Amino acid sequence: MNRLKLVLIIIILLGPLYGCIPTSVNPISVQDEFIFNEQLFGVWRSVEDKEQSYYHFGDQDKGLIQIIMVIHNGDSISHGIMKAHVSKLNESEYLNVRLCNKIDCAGHIFVKYRIVDDKTMEIALQESEYIETAITKGLIEGKDGDITAKSEDIAAFIIKHDADIFTEYHTLSKIN
Repeated sequence: MNRLKLVLIIIILLGPLYGCIPTSVNPISVQDEFIFNEQLFGVWRSVEDKEQSYYHFGDQDKGLIQIIMVIHNGDSISHGIMKAHVSKLNESEYLNVRLCNKIDCAGHIFVKYRIVDDKTMEIALQESEYIETAITKGLIEGKDGDITAKSEDIAAFIIKHDADIFTEYHTLSKIN
């Protein structure tokens, strides 16, 4: 099982607690600064061994994106609903992703993405160990392993440490 699917399954199973994945109290950018990227909308698929994952991206409201994720692994199915918005720093775009239940949404997880062409997107989840180490060393404000810094400080941190935060890309193929 690759790292992407493992992290997403942990998110689904542990719900708002996210387990050991660092989250952020604040997004990279506030709602007034959301950008709209229509290229994200549709159904994206990832296939590895016997696992197939589908990510349904749709317009939610006011720049918010709803992502419905379904992971097929043999005879079992896992799913989750997330809300996200896009932040742009320099020429790079990021998803500020929040896992949601029927009542509320949990803290933000950052995902860097790039649209390669009409049918291909590459995504990189934040590196948990790097975030935790950065908090411990005081590179970014945090508490109990989670980022508590203001959005502008998070943006500055990501710009400076992007190559260390987003290291492993996974390819998704657009099927719709």
